[in-house]
Amino acid sequence: MIRSDVDASLRHHKEEKHVNARPGLTPRGQYPLPPDVVRTVRRGLVTVSLVALGTLAISTLTGIGLVFGAFVWIIYLGLWLAFAATLLRGPRTLDRVWRLSRALPIALQALTWVLFLPLMLGLWVWARAWPVAVRVVPIAALAAWTVFVLRP
Repeated sequence: MIRSDVDASLRHHKEEKHVNARPGLTPRGQYPLPPDVVRTVRRGLVTVSLVALGTLAISTLTGIGLVFGAFVWIIYLGLWLAFAATLLRGPRTLDRVWRLSRALPIALQALTWVLFLPLMLGLWVWARAWPVAVRVVPIAALAAWTVFVLRP
């Protein structure tokens, strides 16, 4: 009788600790994401990848490398501006994007990290349990560095 009460109490404490550790987690540690969000992000990744490959092909065939450089700079500038606007407007959306990127199949995760390394690092920093002020500084530094380095 006493043993079963202790076991039940320990089990309840363990479940409570797991639930309170990171709200929104399922027992397997995955975040549930709506299918429409997954589809939207996948479509966006495919669209940006195809446009980037097309621009790279055109700039390679014509010998105008500046076109591709300008395209990449404009894309990253727009993505960082969207990141900043999202951060100011609704930081929970950044959490959802991070969870979505983690829920992608491993091949798409690798492609996402390769194509969008500075932004993925920014999302990784945002997902840390650090104070907001500590998270914003490296994100701003990453954004400034990316825009400066990729300028045409």
